[in-house]
Amino acid sequence: MNLSMPNKSEIISEHRNVSIADIELDFSLSKLNDGKVDRSLEEFLLDEKFITGIKSLFGDNKLNLSENRSEDHIALRDLEENYKFSIAEEVKAVEVKQSDFIKQFHNDVDSGLFEAVIILGVGGSTLGISLVAQALEVNFDTSVDYLVVDNVDSFFVNKVRKDYDLSKCLFVISSKTFTTLETMTMARVFKDELITLKGSKSTWQSNFIAITANESLAQDFGLEKKRVFRFWDSISGRFSIWSAIGMPLDLIFGSETHLELRKGAAKLDKEVIENLSIENSVFQYAYRQYVNLKVFDSKAEAIVAYDSSLSKLSDYLQQLYMESLGKAYTSEGEQILQYTCPLIFGGVGTNDQHSYFQLLHQGKQVIPVTFIEVKNKKRDKYNLQGVLNKNLSAQRKALFEGRLQEGKPLCRQFYGGRPNVKLSMEELTPFTLGQLMAFYEHVVFALSQFQQVNCFDQWGVELGKELYKENQK
Repeated sequence: MNLSMPNKSEIISEHRNVSIADIELDFSLSKLNDGKVDRSLEEFLLDEKFITGIKSLFGDNKLNLSENRSEDHIALRDLEENYKFSIAEEVKAVEVKQSDFIKQFHNDVDSGLFEAVIILGVGGSTLGISLVAQALEVNFDTSVDYLVVDNVDSFFVNKVRKDYDLSKCLFVISSKTFTTLETMTMARVFKDELITLKGSKSTWQSNFIAITANESLAQDFGLEKKRVFRFWDSISGRFSIWSAIGMPLDLIFGSETHLELRKGAAKLDKEVIENLSIENSVFQYAYRQYVNLKVFDSKAEAIVAYDSSLSKLSDYLQQLYMESLGKAYTSEGEQILQYTCPLIFGGVGTNDQHSYFQLLHQGKQVIPVTFIEVKNKKRDKYNLQGVLNKNLSAQRKALFEGRLQEGKPLCRQFYGGRPNVKLSMEELTPFTLGQLMAFYEHVVFALSQFQQVNCFDQWGVELGKELYKENQK
């Protein structure tokens, strides 16, 4: 798309706060003039290809051109059946099977048969689970302990041996293809451990289930069909937590938690598709990131949560952004000369203030920051969240306004002008967390449509897998 862009002189004027679902966005320190953003963004919204792309996500589509596949993760949280997906009936059938197993599992927990859920996976199969479980485990009751095993490393074998009774662990193999090296290696290791422990090759299956799009390979592994839970080729790993991949959350927290997560995402979906205008907060946020990258040459962006419950958010967003947008070509095979994705990093405030924030304040490169604020927290007797949020406000002001001090050396001068955005939620619940995750999914998809990039393939990742296999020969 050959569209007009703001230039570097068009900064700071009138600004407004916007919201979507239960998420509030404060763009007052984002550096860009709201009026110019609106005019430039409107050009995208008038482009038929952009709008068609956004709408196509909400029904059967062929968005993943390089793999000739649809992308259907919206269908998995379309609880009110607002959109038309051909897999809708299959989704219902799988959910019934999941529900039956979850009920039986919790009965087994109550009777002492299971004490822990061990999730075997990597990348999109585990990053979403790690984020949600970490975010909710303190303030929401868990029925069992859990561990995410996300690398092919003896550390995890020894940790499971040390911390758990293997005979009371349910191992969840989460692999779309059921061929992922790291996941399947660890699955075989723990299968062997159980066979050794139980002294039988026929009893280990009761400690395993599989979540995969390749049911036949799971059965070849030795699992009965009733212990294999399906999701679809049309669900990319980094968007798969809404599928059976999210089933460990039902096992850990109970079904209501995962349902509320999906309800929150569904609310966000509805507000996105019903407001395809410049007032859409997803488009506003995505467009600012787009301009930071294309105009201000900001090759990195920091996303910092001022709530330790969200300590896994930056890992999750790294994959979501960089695996989706890290491409040098359009979906139609044309070369792209400019950067298509910032390097995404972050962590938790205030800890991060004492590490890389020095570079944010005085480094030569200007790195935009999104600060994520949770206004209220449960069980916060000493109002520590208030301390965190005051630190957040101070950092925003320091980055943008700076402080020039006459007679002081250069090391004491802060020139400001460092753009930042605040994203706020009243509280962190499964419902609002689902909204936050869906918000960023839609931001990434909007960025892909701005640039006509296929955000659902990952051929660079696949190359690494191919070379490993070649080296094994």
